[in-house]
Amino acid sequence: MTDQVFIDGAFRTLDATTGSELERRLGLGGRFETLLVRRGRARDIAAHLDRLRAGVDLPMPVAELRAAVERVAADWHGTGRLRIVLTEPPDAGIAVTVTAYEPLDAAAYRSGVAVRLLSEPVIHAADLARREKTLEWRRTALELSDRSVFEGLLHNETGALVEGLLSLIHI
Repeated sequence: MTDQVFIDGAFRTLDATTGSELERRLGLGGRFETLLVRRGRARDIAAHLDRLRAGVDLPMPVAELRAAVERVAADWHGTGRLRIVLTEPPDAGIAVTVTAYEPLDAAAYRSGVAVRLLSEPVIHAADLARREKTLEWRRTALELSDRSVFEGLLHNETGALVEGLLSLIHI
């Protein structure tokens, strides 16, 4: 596994400076998509990119963004979460990162895990095809700071459950 990230059209090695830049950007607000990566392949790239561009104008051609996603994913040899983040003006930009994802063991699935419904709707469903995911979820992430809670469930403004924050499930 490498620590390669894509930020605003350039591939960079993840180091302390790049990590700080990514954290700063995540606090700016914007939209994101999360993809499952297994053994160097991101899953359902086209569907995620279609949903992302239905909600916002991409700052680069979709083919270039797809190539960036594929390149970042290709360097990841385990199971991971690849995140495409589009930040809003005045510092609009794009980032593609991947982090480790460790599924629960079989015993946890048999016995169940604690989940929490996040209090604020974070996926907007006015147009169900878009299902935009905003970076506003970071404000409610504090609700998950309780170590006994494994998963946060995201819902839309109508109250319908839509997906899990950590588990990469779509409902």
